[in-house]
Amino acid sequence: MSLTKAERTIILSMWDKISTQADAIGTEALERLFASYPQTKTYFPHFDLRPGSVHLRVHGAKVVAALGDAVKSIDNVAGALTKLSELHAYILRVDPVNFKVGAGPGVLAGTRSAGRGPVSAEGAPPHPQSTRSRTRAAH
Repeated sequence: MSLTKAERTIILSMWDKISTQADAIGTEALERLFASYPQTKTYFPHFDLRPGSVHLRVHGAKVVAALGDAVKSIDNVAGALTKLSELHAYILRVDPVNFKVGAGPGVLAGTRSAGRGPVSAEGAPPHPQSTRSRTRAAH
C-alpha cells in the first residue's frame, strides 16, 4: 500500500485525536466485537466480558496501542505487527478468520468514538497461519 504525503498527514492527524481516547475506544471496539461475533468470546475465558469491565479496558488499550505502533510504522505495518500476529497465530491459536472479523467492528467503533467516519482496515498484515494455508492450498 502506497500513501501520498497528504494521506499520511491525515492518518497521523486522526491518530493524534484517536490515541487520546485509547481506553474508551479499545473498550468499545471489544464490546462491539463480542456483541457482533460472540464466538470470539471463547478466546477470553479468563476475562470479565461485561461492558466496561477492567479486563476489557486494559485489553482494549493494548489493541489501540498496537494500532498506534502500526501508525508509527506506516511504511511497514506488516513488520510492525509481526510479533503480535505471531503471538495470536502460534501461541494463542486464534483462528485466522477472526482477524477479518476483528478489523471490521473494532476499527469502526474506534473511529466513531473519535467522531470520525469508517476507516478501511486495508493494509493490515496477513495472519501467518492464513498465509500458510493459502500456500498449501495452491500446491
